[in-house]
Order: sequence, then C-alpha cells, then structure tokens
Amino acid sequence: MPYTDYQTRLREPVTERLDRLNAELRDASATTILRASLVREWPQKLTYVSSFGAESAVMLSLIADVDPDFPVIFLETGMHFPQTLDYKDELIDRLGLTNVRETPPSETERKVLDPQNRLWKTDPDACCALRKVRPLEPALEGFDAWITGRKRFHGGARLSLPVFEHASGRFKVNPLASCGPKRYPVWPLGRYGQDRVRPACRQERTPPRFLGIRSLRTYLLKIDIFVSISTLFD
Repeated sequence: MPYTDYQTRLREPVTERLDRLNAELRDASATTILRASLVREWPQKLTYVSSFGAESAVMLSLIADVDPDFPVIFLETGMHFPQTLDYKDELIDRLGLTNVRETPPSETERKVLDPQNRLWKTDPDACCALRKVRPLEPALEGFDAWITGRKRFHGGARLSLPVFEHASGRFKVNPLASCGPKRYPVWPLGRYGQDRVRPACRQERTPPRFLGIRSLRTYLLKIDIFVSISTLFD
C-alpha cells in the first residue's frame, strides 16, 4: 500500500521503494506514472532533463498535460543546431511550458578547455564532460528524482529497463520504458527536409551526439520510421 506521507516515503529503504513502485506501476500508462511520481512520490522534488531533440516531444507533451510548470532542465551545450533551438522555443510556446531552465557549461571552464569550441574534434568525451556531464549535477541539486526518456526498444541493456531505478543518490523514472518505436511522434529535424540535414552537419561541423543521436545515419533512419511531431499540434 503506497505511503500517504512524503516524510514516511523518504524513510522507506530504496530497495523496498523500488520494489513497491515497479510492482504497482510496471504496466501503468506513462501519464499515470508521471502523476504518481509528481503528485505522490516526489512532489516538488522531480525534474526532467530534456535535449529538446529526437524523441523528446512526447515526454514534454505528457508533462505539459500533468503540470505545465513542471521543472524541465535543458543543457545548453552551445553546440546545438539553430533548428534545435528554434524547435525548443516552438515546443515551449505550443505546449505552454513555463519552467524550462537552461543550463550552460561554466564559461570560465569553457574558455580554458575549449576556447575555440573545437574540443569535440580532438576529445569528444572531454567535450561532453565539459558541456553535459559537469553542468548536469548542479542542475539536479535539490531534486530527489528525475525523469528519463529511455525505452526498452532502444535495445542492449535497456531491454530489461524497469520503470523506476536508483543511481548516484537519485531515483530515475522511465515513464516510456514500455513504449514501442511506432507508438508516439518524435522530433523531425527532417521537417526541414533530409536534404538539409547533411549540409547542415557539414556546414556547422557539429558532432551528431549534440543532436541527441548516436550518428547521422541513425537519425535519418528515425526520420523515415517515426511520425511527425506536427501530429501533436493538429
């Protein structure tokens, strides 16, 4: 039986809490998982880290339906395509999101480690550490749990992905864990046309990882498979 008092849940052992939540909500809808997490389990202590890139729109739409003022963290790496930033602004406006928090890398650190914004070419891992990994921890300060957009169909270790996890001192909530590849719309940079994607990558010389994808080939495949995000707004 779920505890009704938040302080009581805080004292609940992590393993017991995970067992309780996964048993209760493993087959629940994404909206039900979100509502239980936000309203009952971690009120004011839950956030979502979004790239506003591939596959993000559905989660943002679900969040907007539950609470438009829900805190959403956007890691402003400084390496996003202009189309990504335009799309971010469009989603914020159309979904009515009122609490999107932009988190850039430390400017002091960037000037020392990557003054020419070319670190991704020589050391991609160091670039990600500078622009994503280190800015994330202070952005998560004050939150006991955060939402991810991970799904079992992504394969690999995610095939056994539970709805609730715990790592590095925080709970992770995976509302879309059971979603399949054709059950929801995602972001199409392809709405600008596939013919624009490759030239944009060549012109901007931006590494695919900053698009929120592993490779340009993978992304172009997504464009062909998934439904346009425009269906969210029709």
